[in-house]
Amino acid sequence: MIGKTLGHYEILAPLGEGGMGQVYRARDTTLDRDVAIKVLPEDFASDANRLARFEREAKLLASLNHPNIATIHGFDESDGVRFIAMELVEGDSLAERIMTSGRIEVDEALEIARQIALALEAAHEAGVIHRDLKPANVQMTRRGTVKVLDFGIAKVHEPDGSSDLGESPTAIESTGINVIMGTAPYMSPEQARGKPVDKRADIWSFGCVLYEMLTGTAAFGGETVSDVVAAIIEREPDWSSVPDGAPWRVVDLLRQCLQKNPDRRVHDIADARISIVNAIADSDAGIAPWAGHGEAADPSWQRHIPTPIGVGLGVAMAAVTALVVWTLTYQGRQSPAPSMRLDVNITEGSFRMSSASSVVVSPDGTRLAYVTRGAEDTELHVQSLLQTDDRILATGAIYNPFFSPDGQWVGFTDNGERELRKVPVGGGSPVTIASLGRRGGRCSASWSTDDWIFYTPGLHSALFRVPAAGGDPERLTTLDAARGELTHRFPHALPGSNAVLFTSHTALTGLENGNIEVLDLQTGQRKVLLRGGFDARYVPTGHLVYARQGALHAVPFDLGRLEVQGAGTLIVPSLRTIDAPRRSGPPFSFAQTGALFYLGEESAARQYPVVWVDRQGNATPLWDEPGLYGDPTLSPDGTRLAIRLMRDDNVDVWIYDMERDVPSRLTFAEAMDVVPVWSPDGQFLVFGSDRSGPLNTYRIRADGSGQAEVLIESERNNWPMSWSDDGRFLAYGTPSEADLGADVWVLPVNGDREPHALLNTSAAEQRADLSPNGRWIAYESDESGEVWEVYVRPFPEGPGKWQLSSTGGGQPKWSADGREVFYLSETGVMAVAVDTEGDSFSHGRAEQLFEGTAIGGFLGAPLGDAYLRSYDVAADGQRFVMLPNQSKTRSGNVTLVTNWFDELKRLVPTDP
Repeated sequence: MIGKTLGHYEILAPLGEGGMGQVYRARDTTLDRDVAIKVLPEDFASDANRLARFEREAKLLASLNHPNIATIHGFDESDGVRFIAMELVEGDSLAERIMTSGRIEVDEALEIARQIALALEAAHEAGVIHRDLKPANVQMTRRGTVKVLDFGIAKVHEPDGSSDLGESPTAIESTGINVIMGTAPYMSPEQARGKPVDKRADIWSFGCVLYEMLTGTAAFGGETVSDVVAAIIEREPDWSSVPDGAPWRVVDLLRQCLQKNPDRRVHDIADARISIVNAIADSDAGIAPWAGHGEAADPSWQRHIPTPIGVGLGVAMAAVTALVVWTLTYQGRQSPAPSMRLDVNITEGSFRMSSASSVVVSPDGTRLAYVTRGAEDTELHVQSLLQTDDRILATGAIYNPFFSPDGQWVGFTDNGERELRKVPVGGGSPVTIASLGRRGGRCSASWSTDDWIFYTPGLHSALFRVPAAGGDPERLTTLDAARGELTHRFPHALPGSNAVLFTSHTALTGLENGNIEVLDLQTGQRKVLLRGGFDARYVPTGHLVYARQGALHAVPFDLGRLEVQGAGTLIVPSLRTIDAPRRSGPPFSFAQTGALFYLGEESAARQYPVVWVDRQGNATPLWDEPGLYGDPTLSPDGTRLAIRLMRDDNVDVWIYDMERDVPSRLTFAEAMDVVPVWSPDGQFLVFGSDRSGPLNTYRIRADGSGQAEVLIESERNNWPMSWSDDGRFLAYGTPSEADLGADVWVLPVNGDREPHALLNTSAAEQRADLSPNGRWIAYESDESGEVWEVYVRPFPEGPGKWQLSSTGGGQPKWSADGREVFYLSETGVMAVAVDTEGDSFSHGRAEQLFEGTAIGGFLGAPLGDAYLRSYDVAADGQRFVMLPNQSKTRSGNVTLVTNWFDELKRLVPTDP
C-alpha cells in the first residue's frame, strides 16, 4: 500500500494492524494534513458480517463527537478498497507506555482514567458500547490528552440486550449461537461466557485498565487464553499489588468495577469518573489516601473558610448545605428567623467564574447549579443543598445555567454546538431547545412560569423567546440603529408573564452605563426604567435588584404600572467583576424562599508578564512586571512595544521602551482603548476606543504629543487591524449589517478617506493582516461553518483565495520579509512558508513551531472579541511577543444570605 493513493489520500507508512484491518499514516492532499487510514483487508471484503461491522465502525465514530474519542473524517471506497479516514493521534499507546515504564504513578494514572471515563460516558450516552477497551486502544498525545480508539467491535445497545453475531478481530472461541467479542484479559465475565452485554462490560474493562496502570500487570493473566478466561470467571485480582499510596476511593472503585456479577458492578461510568475526580481533589487538598472523611466543621454560623484549589467547591458546598439544613430547621421552629451569612473563600482552580451565571440557586433554594473547568471541556454540576449529592449533568463549552420555575430542569448554553439546551436535574441526555446560529453563544436566558424561555443568542443580538419544549423562536425586540444600540441582554420575565426586563446598550462593554428596560409583551412597547445599570431582576418583595459599578442595588418597583419608585439603594457593596472590559452580568442569584447567593470581589487579580518566545518555544522575559495585558504589537524598528494594559478598572494603550526598560502610558481617557497598530514610520498609533460610545478608531502620535483624533467614526463598532507598509491603507473590522458576523473594510488614510468593504460576505472575516509588499491580505474566517481557518487573498482585489490552515487557525501574521505566515492553532504557533513573488501566490504545508498559546489565543472568538490579539512577530521572524497562558489563581468570597427578603425590605422600604 505504501505510495498508493486512495481517493485524495496518499499512503505514507504503516501504523499498525489488527483483526479489523491495517492502519496507515496518509496524507490528505486536499487539506494538506496527515490522517490515519484504516483499510479493510481484501479477504474480508467477501465476508458480509465483517464488512457490515467495518461500515458500522465508521458510522459509530461519526456519531461520537468528543475530545477524548478519535475523530472520523470520512468513509470511502477507492478501486475496490474500503477504508476509513480518521484523526491521526500522535503519541504512544497506553500499552506501549506500560510495557516501557511499568506501572504509572497514581496521580497520572487517575488523570488518564478520568479522560477514558469521559470518552466512555459520551459513547454510552449515545447508546454505544465499546466492547474492546484495552491499553492498546488508548492513545496519549504529547499534550497529555487521552484518545480512545478502535470502536471496530462496538455495538449500538439494543433494548433487549441482544448481541449481533459475527467474528471479532480478537474473538477467542465460539459458544453455540453466540460469539465472544473482545480481547481476553479485558473481557467481562459475561463477555467471556458469550452472553449479551451492556455498558457494564465496558466498566469491567475500565477497571482492568485502571488496575494495570496502577500495578503494571494485567488484572487477569495466564499462559493460554483458556487460563485467562478461567481467571476472569473464577478468581480475584491480586489486590496486594495495588500500591499503598492508591487513594481509598480508587481501591474501592476498582473492587466495584471488577465485580463478576454485573448487577453488583458500577452501573454508570459517570459514577466511576466522579470517584476519580474526588480522589484527585483529595490529593490536591493533602487529604491522606486512606482518609474516608475530613474533620468536623467549626460550628460557627458566620465564618470565612479558606479553601485550596480543587476542593474549594466541595468544602463550600458542604458548608452551604449545613447552613441550609440549619435554616430550614430553624424556620420550622421560629418566625421570623434572623438573616444569616456564610462566607466561603474559594481559591479558583476548577471553578469557572467567567460568566454571569456561573452559579445559580434553584427557585426552592435546595440546589445549586454551577460550571467547573475540566481538562478538555467545562462541566455542568447540580449540587443538592440538603444532601451531599453532586451530579454532573453535561459537558462541553457550557455557559450560563438557569433553572426552570419548578426546579426540575437546568437550562444552559452549549457554546460549542451553538445551542440553547436543557437537562433534568436528576440526570439524562440534554435536550436542544433552540439553535443560536453560527455565531451565537454565551447567551443569557431565563425561564418564565408559563414555560417560555427568553434569551439573546449572542452579544450582538436582540431579544427572543422560544417555548421551553422547543419550537420556532420569536423575535421580541429590534436593535435601535438610530440610538446606536448593539445589544439587548439579560432577559428576566416578570410575574404574570406579561412583561420582561432586559438591558440595552450602545456598546458591548462598560455595562454599568446600560439602560434597564421593560418590554410589555401585550403591546410590544419598551420603557426605560433605569439609566446606568444592568441585569435587573424582580424580587417578590416588590423590588428590582440590579448591578451597577461593581455593586448590587435595589429600587422599589410597581409591578402593575411597570414603573420604579424612587432612586436605587446600595445593598451589596462589592461583587466580583467578570471581565476587564466587562461584558457579563453580576454573579448573583436568589431563591423564592428568600436566600441570596453571590460571589464577592476577587482578592487577587489574574496577572501575567510579557515574554519573548523563540521558534523552539523557549520563553525569556521581555516586560517581566505582571499585569493585565493584551494586544501586543512591536514598532517597525523593533525598539518599542505598544500594548493594552488595564489598571484601576481603566483600559489604556501603553508603550514599553525595550532599550531603556521604561513603560509609559499613551492614552488617558476614561474609556476602553484597545488594539494599537503602528504606522509604517513608527510616528503614529491607531487604536480602538469606546470613549464616544461605540468602539471607534482613533489616531495619536506615538511620542504622546497632541490629542487623539478620530479616524473612523460610526454608530457601529470598528477597530483597526493592519496598516499597509506604504502607509496608504488601513484595514479595519466592523460588524456586518446583515448578520452577526464581522467584515473587513479598508480606509484610504490620505485623500478623501472614503472607506470601502473588502471582505463582506455571509461568513465572518476578522483579524486581517496586510503583507509587507501590500499585495496580499491574510485573515481568519468561519466560512467553512465548522471551525475558524486562515486564508490569503489578493489585495485590494484579484482572483484566487488560499486556505493556509487545515484543522483550525486564527490571528495570522506575516513575517517582515513576506516569506512566512504565522497563526495560532488550538495547540500552539504555526508557520507556513509562502511565495509572493511575481503575480502568483503559493504556499507550503503548515508546521507547528511549538506548543502553547497566549492569553486570549482561543479560536472562533465571538464577535465581541473579534478585535483582540494575542501575539506579534519580531522583524527577524525568530521570536514572538506573547502573554503566557499559564495557570493563574484568583480568589473570592462565595456568600449565602438566608432570609434575605426581610433584610431587603428593611434596607429599601417599599412604602415611604
